[in-house]
Amino acid sequence: MDASAAAATFVKQLAHKLNSASEANEIQRMLQDLVTNQTKHYTFKLSLITDILHLLPFLFDEIVTAIVDYPGPDSALLLKNLATRFPQHALMLRNLLIQKGIYLHVALETALGDSNRMVFLNAILSRDSSIFSKDAGNADLIEALNEYKKHLFYLVANSKPTVSTQCVYMRLICAFIGYFRLVLTNYECESVLAFVAAGGSTERISKLKLCALITCGDQLMVYSQQKYIECLKQIVDSDLSEVTLMIGVFCHTNQLMDIVHLVRSVTDVQVALTPDGLSKLRLIFINNLLKEDGIARRSLIMRPLDVNMRDEQPLENSSGMTVVYELLKAGIFVRSGIDIKTWVFESMKSYQPPYHPKYPDLIKRYIEVLLESPTLTQISEREVSNCFIRGDAITPMRVVLLFQVLHFNERYFAKKTAPVGPDFVAVNPNCTEYTPALMDQLPINQVLGFIERPENREAFQPFYSSLMSLVVSQFPQIVTATAFLNAESLADEENIIPFEYQLGILYESMKKSGFHGALPPFLNFEICDSVLVAVFRRCAEDAATAVACLETLCAMDSSKLLNHLSCIVSTLFPLILKDRIDERILDLFEKLFHRLDSVSPRELWLKTANCWLSKPITSIELIKKPLELFQCDSRVFQIPTVFSVFLHMLDCYLIASRQHYFHTFQIDVSQDKTQKLKETHLYALLELQETAAMQALLELCVPGADPTSNAGKINRAACQFVHQRFVVSKKSMKLLHFQGYRDELIDVTVEGIASMHVCFEFIAELLSQPQLEKQVFGVQLACKLCVKYPIPSSHNLALTILVPKMMALSNQIEDTVVGIPAMPQQAVQQASLEDRVAKNQFLLKVVDSFRYLLEAFPSIVENVEPFVICKFCFLLSILPCSLLCFFYSVFQRCDILGKGISRLFMRVTASF
Repeated sequence: MDASAAAATFVKQLAHKLNSASEANEIQRMLQDLVTNQTKHYTFKLSLITDILHLLPFLFDEIVTAIVDYPGPDSALLLKNLATRFPQHALMLRNLLIQKGIYLHVALETALGDSNRMVFLNAILSRDSSIFSKDAGNADLIEALNEYKKHLFYLVANSKPTVSTQCVYMRLICAFIGYFRLVLTNYECESVLAFVAAGGSTERISKLKLCALITCGDQLMVYSQQKYIECLKQIVDSDLSEVTLMIGVFCHTNQLMDIVHLVRSVTDVQVALTPDGLSKLRLIFINNLLKEDGIARRSLIMRPLDVNMRDEQPLENSSGMTVVYELLKAGIFVRSGIDIKTWVFESMKSYQPPYHPKYPDLIKRYIEVLLESPTLTQISEREVSNCFIRGDAITPMRVVLLFQVLHFNERYFAKKTAPVGPDFVAVNPNCTEYTPALMDQLPINQVLGFIERPENREAFQPFYSSLMSLVVSQFPQIVTATAFLNAESLADEENIIPFEYQLGILYESMKKSGFHGALPPFLNFEICDSVLVAVFRRCAEDAATAVACLETLCAMDSSKLLNHLSCIVSTLFPLILKDRIDERILDLFEKLFHRLDSVSPRELWLKTANCWLSKPITSIELIKKPLELFQCDSRVFQIPTVFSVFLHMLDCYLIASRQHYFHTFQIDVSQDKTQKLKETHLYALLELQETAAMQALLELCVPGADPTSNAGKINRAACQFVHQRFVVSKKSMKLLHFQGYRDELIDVTVEGIASMHVCFEFIAELLSQPQLEKQVFGVQLACKLCVKYPIPSSHNLALTILVPKMMALSNQIEDTVVGIPAMPQQAVQQASLEDRVAKNQFLLKVVDSFRYLLEAFPSIVENVEPFVICKFCFLLSILPCSLLCFFYSVFQRCDILGKGISRLFMRVTASF
């Protein structure tokens, strides 16, 4: 049967199948058999498929797909001939082969007659050049690529390509030599050199020409090393792009693989360069093209302000910033004696989003080199100060400059305190740490608020984590959890009522309150210090206007609010301590304080402290001695909202004090190796300071105060503060209770401090102290804690430790303090009441503590009842009747012991 008859039979069978939608699998099987049938000769199979396609042309896609999916020894020839016989389907066939990554030589051969074949090959390389690796070594593919190469060099020699076409040609030259590993003829070598040497190049073409020379370097140097060097020199001298300088940097620093990565980035082709060729290239660059000082100088004049880049952009577009970074990293600026301070400072001033991901690393590297070499100079305090004008809005330049200042101080301190060793490098004597006066001027909180805005978070991502880490390290007092919570609360309320609307409310309120004579028209009205002074001085008489003024200040922009900080503190803060201040004013005072605290906290704390203290004090004095805050006006400790502000300041100064002393200690240790003060001693001293602060706070509490009164609110705030310190350090809790506080305050601490249950861990140790007053304090504390926490562990503590200790302590006091078992009634009446109470106060406290213990655990009455009644009997014999009646009434509250003590009391008092 000839091919035509076979085709007719196949078509007839296939037509029958096509009428049934359920026969799709059968149709697929028939096509598979057609293309995989090895019994048929190739020519017969080709003729058969051709005849079928003439009869059923719509089957072309299915037949070609079957040939590709079920390849055989003659599949490539079939596909090639089908593309020739059906040219209208050649594009579809070509796309299918590229998509499958198979028979690529067939795809290339089908495009040989196409005038845009070079564009086609360039498109394949741009899509995914790795697909050619599957057919590596395929002779047919190599032959097809050689045909393309010949055609390329024909076009190079006989046409005047456009700029975009030149880019395609240079990229294909790199691919033929560096990726496909083809060999250039002498004619082609000469063509490459002539094409590269041709003038009129754009920056992009210059980069590609340089990459082509590097990729073809091995073969071009064999052809003519002199012409190759001359051509390289022409490109290097005329091209001011960063790619040229980066290759020069990599050659001088012997980072040869980075040259490969750079060429791949520019060409977007996975070229491979031989180690021998890279070594020869390195010698040519070092000896003939670019010296170190030449690279350094050219890097500082090459687009010095173009430092804005996104992460996803390739290395070839990384501008002069990457070049400068690599030069700093390699130490070339130092060896060339070139100072880059001006370039760095100017780049900071021009820095705008989006940001290059390496820019923070460049600043860090600049500081590292600066601290070790006198070649570079430091950005002076005056230059920094001139960039931070008070009240100006935060800009990207201020963010970067703040990062530089903080990182410089961090690294300066680290190098100053570094131990002397093999890698030790002395600090550049021309460098000095930025002074505290300058640091106080920097708007750190405003900068942090600026970069944390939703619209700025992504742009400042390269800086945010490092900047926050630096702030936490050097100024931990301004990034406390409380500060963040307050900032979030203010952010939630922001823009609820616009500032302009609040300003109108203030204006109308001032008109109604008699200020209309001095008020300008509303369009000219603005908040100024004279308006604030006038309103605040009448806050007691005209609360409504003061409230409107405070609400307006809370709605004001932070940069403008900062200009009024001094006036607000000096005028409002003393007046807030007076009597008869409206509660709304007090609440808004606290809100305004936290608003200012989020803008310029350190300045606010200092001015507030000086406002409430009787004598002026400096910031460093408060950091060294934070307990000086307790010398504030006594009214500060009587108004809950003002006391809350005081606690915030105390907390921040305690944190700052800890950081200051650790900083000073490390410097002293590094400078004086005979330093006797150890780090453990410093920890102990700081714990003592914080414990003293907590004791002072507890002394401000009022036992038995009504929780809704001012005193009760003060108690609650003080206890919450102490609780927070306890959570941070259990050692502080232990130290506070070993030092002790007034007995009357035990009820306040047990009820108000949520973490007091931790005291159970060291009660036994406290009870074993040699001082009698500490033992008695421990007994009182333990018994009241048992009432608060009647849990199994405290019950076990009471039975095994507390009760035996209380009995032993009572007997000890009775034997050593009283001195005599009983006294005649006449002597009791004649003795001084005060003396007897003072001598037996410890015994009274211990015996009185039994009732708390029995209230917590009634089941232990059998263990203690005989002992308590015995001690009560003893007390009856030595105490006056008035005190006995009080003591009896107290014990009557304990139902369990009440009956026994009642009988005893009635029997003894009957003899009076």
